[in-house]
Amino acid sequence: MISELRLFAAFLIAPMMPALLALGSSVLFDDVVFYEFILGMGAVVGYLFATALGVPAYILYFRHLNPMRKLPFVWFALACLAGYCLLFGSIMVSQSGLGALLSPTFLGYGAIFFVSTSIAVAAFYLIAFQRFRRTRTIH
Repeated sequence: MISELRLFAAFLIAPMMPALLALGSSVLFDDVVFYEFILGMGAVVGYLFATALGVPAYILYFRHLNPMRKLPFVWFALACLAGYCLLFGSIMVSQSGLGALLSPTFLGYGAIFFVSTSIAVAAFYLIAFQRFRRTRTIH
């Protein structure tokens, strides 16, 4: 029962983590940013990727792992980055030519996408599967 609740919480919370961290950093550094825009786009993009990639990956692969290890989640984040590079790279090449793959726009968004995906995948793993040990204090 607890593991199902943790898994449900992971699917709810993890896709929003990159947007929440971006919101926190913009509040902390007092940037002039539209906070609703960050949260709205983070929710749309995060939950879209979680639904399109995360749920099938969990159903088809991750739930069958025994014991649950961290390395497959790292490979999943890298596979998501490869998918980004193939999809958006082919769009940029078709519009602007092969040099577009070295543009700051493509590389910058690729870095942001990879960091966001890594944060969301790490948050999912920590919420759903990480077992935190209690430390015993001696009185």
